[in-house]
Amino acid sequence: FLSISKGLAGTGGNQPEAAALSLIESGLPRLRTPVSGGDSYGPEIVAWAESQLQVELMPWQQLVLEDCFTHVDGRFVHRTGLVSVARQNGKTTLLEAAIGWLLTVYPQIIGKPVNILSTAHDLGLAVESFHALADILEERFGCKITRAYGRNQVNAPDGSVWKVSASTGKKHGGTWDFIFGDELWALSEAAVFGALRPSQIAVPNPLMLLF
Repeated sequence: FLSISKGLAGTGGNQPEAAALSLIESGLPRLRTPVSGGDSYGPEIVAWAESQLQVELMPWQQLVLEDCFTHVDGRFVHRTGLVSVARQNGKTTLLEAAIGWLLTVYPQIIGKPVNILSTAHDLGLAVESFHALADILEERFGCKITRAYGRNQVNAPDGSVWKVSASTGKKHGGTWDFIFGDELWALSEAAVFGALRPSQIAVPNPLMLLF
């Protein structure tokens, strides 16, 4: 759990400097679950964001990625991450970097394709990252893009899939290695524990990140 509740500047364009508050400048959250041991894929995701999205992730974004993607011999130390951050602080950019890296680099590391679900209580909100990332994935990585509203999906050449869906209490009809849930405050318990969590039961090394 990481909480950075206020004090950051807006993140239009290429993410301007954060507000001049010592807490924010240090990159440290107000509350944080310690993560010890192992390595992290976080720095690789940060590098991917710089090379593919042309953005330099801020200290808080780098910390979230480092902690949430910490692993021991490839197995994630924590299987659930909860991040609380104020609006307009770069959450969408963080999601784009993580999803983009997971689709294009991570399958090469583990030697098999992955299934990714990003969801929110509102479909329009859920597809926000999709619109920003789909063109890059199509043009640079040869992914097949389905842009029909309500059926937004990316299919990578290696078989990896990224699906965007509104979150309800109904089953999502998939098995997901990675789940990104946005606006957790608006997601029902039925959606999280009745649909999202069960979809990862059969996954040997799952990760769910909730914002």
